[in-house]
Amino acid sequence: MSKEKKRNNKINKNINNIKYNVWVNTTILVISIFLLGIVLMEKFISTDTFIETFLGLIVTNLKIVFGKTLIILLLLVIIFNFFAIKNRRKISSMPLIRKVVWVLAFLFFAMTLTVFSLGEITGTTILDAGQEILSYAFMQKGGGVIGAIMSIPFYSLVNYSWFFFLSLSLCLITTFLAMGKTIRLIYLSINNTLEYYSSEEYLNKKKIIEAKKVYEKRMQETEDKQFEEDFVNYFVNKTNKKLDDEIFKKLDEDKEGKEVEYYSEKELTEKQKEWNRYYDRMLEIRKYEIEKSKIEQERKALQKMEEDNKAILSKKEEIAEVKEEVCDPVIEMEEVFEDEVEEIEDVLEEEFEEEIETKNVELNQEMQAIDREELKVALSEVFKDKSMDPEKIAEMKREIENNIENLEEVLRNFGVDAKVVDYGTGPTITRYEIKIPKNVRVKKVTELEDDIAMYLKAERIRIEAPIPGKDAIGIETPNKIKEPVYFSNLIKSRELDQGILPVVLGKDIVGNNKIIDIAKLPHLLIAGTTGSGKSVCINTIISSLISKKSDDEVKFIMVDPKMVELMPYNGIAHLLTPVIIDPNMAAIALKWAVNEMEERYKKLASLGLRNIEAYNKKYYREKLPYIVIIIDELADLMMVASNNVEQSIARIAQKARAIGIHLIVATQRPSVDVVTGMIKANLPSRISFALRSNTDSRTILDQVGAEKLLGMGDMLFLDNGKAKLERIQGAYISDDEINKLTDIIKSKKVAVYNEEILVEEEQNNNNRDPLYEKAVEIAKRPNIDRLSISLLQRELSTGFNRASKLCEELRNNGVIDEQNRYINSELN
Repeated sequence: MSKEKKRNNKINKNINNIKYNVWVNTTILVISIFLLGIVLMEKFISTDTFIETFLGLIVTNLKIVFGKTLIILLLLVIIFNFFAIKNRRKISSMPLIRKVVWVLAFLFFAMTLTVFSLGEITGTTILDAGQEILSYAFMQKGGGVIGAIMSIPFYSLVNYSWFFFLSLSLCLITTFLAMGKTIRLIYLSINNTLEYYSSEEYLNKKKIIEAKKVYEKRMQETEDKQFEEDFVNYFVNKTNKKLDDEIFKKLDEDKEGKEVEYYSEKELTEKQKEWNRYYDRMLEIRKYEIEKSKIEQERKALQKMEEDNKAILSKKEEIAEVKEEVCDPVIEMEEVFEDEVEEIEDVLEEEFEEEIETKNVELNQEMQAIDREELKVALSEVFKDKSMDPEKIAEMKREIENNIENLEEVLRNFGVDAKVVDYGTGPTITRYEIKIPKNVRVKKVTELEDDIAMYLKAERIRIEAPIPGKDAIGIETPNKIKEPVYFSNLIKSRELDQGILPVVLGKDIVGNNKIIDIAKLPHLLIAGTTGSGKSVCINTIISSLISKKSDDEVKFIMVDPKMVELMPYNGIAHLLTPVIIDPNMAAIALKWAVNEMEERYKKLASLGLRNIEAYNKKYYREKLPYIVIIIDELADLMMVASNNVEQSIARIAQKARAIGIHLIVATQRPSVDVVTGMIKANLPSRISFALRSNTDSRTILDQVGAEKLLGMGDMLFLDNGKAKLERIQGAYISDDEINKLTDIIKSKKVAVYNEEILVEEEQNNNNRDPLYEKAVEIAKRPNIDRLSISLLQRELSTGFNRASKLCEELRNNGVIDEQNRYINSELN
């Protein structure tokens, strides 16, 4: 407690000392300023009053003592006391040596001033010289009494100039010593200032200041310009703001009288897309309605022309009958010209009918184009864009970077100094390309497959050693965060507008869209266990074709013994028959396909054409549709009728490419008794999803690898004529999307099935076509001059092949002649 008290007493004592010192210094400062003022104002002081006389006496005495140095002395006292007050210090705290030096400096200055001011001294003794010097001081000249006293000892040297320089030197030296610290600080300050002015910091700041000035000038100009623009566009901006408020405002009729709600930026962006799509769709629909109306008008005009022509022909027949009854002599005279007239009329009628058929084809094509555009608009509502979360994409990139480090480390731990030189990221897997030293065998890396999988914590990996065409090894690892591949995103690809039968498969290992053309495969074998993605792949193939191709361009025969996967497609116009669920019926349908193939080849041969493309290009009015046969489970067919099915598949696969018939065969049991050597040899293009063993993989792909696939659409694709397998993540289409797609297609057109496909060949040969009698009735119509295949197709709602056979049967039975004109047996 006593220590604290002592400490407090000491603090209080210091505070009191500081206060006392400040008071003393302030008093001295005030007196010094007062005296300096009196000295400077001496001329204006009179002796009229006692105070003025007293002040004049003080100034006179001070000038006698100090002479011309009085003003300097007072200035020094003022300066010292000012800084003492500011720093709360005593002048007495100055070191003694410094005080002595200051006194000496002042004395030498006074002596120098006295010596400089003195003239010649007449006295020869020190007393005489002293008297003369002091009298000079009492005249208030030189350094006063102090300067005189300092000069008396040197009276004999007073008139010598060198003594002046000596005294001046002593004055300067002592002054320098007294102000040494201050002079040093001033020197350092000047030196640092000069260095700073030449430093990069100073130059940079000057540059920044210049830039700031330019920037501020530009900003001011911009503000001025903005003000002018705002002033000019005041009403425009106000109107625009009002429109923006209307756009951002939410429409909610239930909240009348409540606070108005507005869309956020994100919500508004989505809404604008929705509004624009709706507006564009309405414009397209309006455009299609106008075009459709025009086409309907043209069709009606064409029908009217046909009716007028028929009326003219009917009138001509009536006139001819009248001529026969009334004007027999005239008719006999004109018999010579009848043949020529009939020939001319036949030619004109043929040309007119051909022109009508051509116009009908053009109108049908335009209607199909409009229907296709309407379908495209409708499908845009079914297949909407779906994107991946950006945070998951960033996490995928971080995972890849970690895998690169881990992969190099695990190889280094096993003595392989390998480097990852590149990588390709796909939706499901990432392939890392590594390079190894030339003295390291490739086998050393492939043997580490299990170790790499364990170190990377991967389900399974696949090593491609080496990558074909590269001096690198590919290591494929599954992504922990997988990117979904949606059919709805890929169906909008422009690649689907190219090729004959383009379909969506998915995305490859570097994320590129994978689109294949069924016409180029030309047949496809698909295998995969339950849940591997095989059925989804078949659905994407079918959905691609029915979305992009009309029922006049492509037809399907679908076989689904499981009665699950393909049933939603029942009723679409693309089907030649309902979806076949009976394996025996499937075998019959395959036989029909073989016969259809032969019939098409005969037709092409008779016309001197090589393939269906050439036929459809030349006979565009009676095009042959492509036929795609899809078998969802081959094993069920092989169990019931293995020989017939195997032979039919082999024959179609060997020959049907040129005439537009293509096979897609799928199985989940790729054993040798299902996928026989004959079937396998004739189906060159193959897709394998995840399989149970490497034996199954060899059965489908002729090599291992499918047993290491991840499932859920992960596939290996072997293209026709290529030895390299391509890894693909299959596109996903939901059941809801399939149902919506088929509902739209069913609403556009009713399915018309070909009943003869599922009829046994023997029965078909023995019995006449059920539509034969109707075809005869059509041929007998008086308003039909010539029967055509296209007319039978329209009237009987049947396909080209059946209508062609009916026409040939009518000709063979003598119902119509070679020019397809009805032969009236009664006239004969």
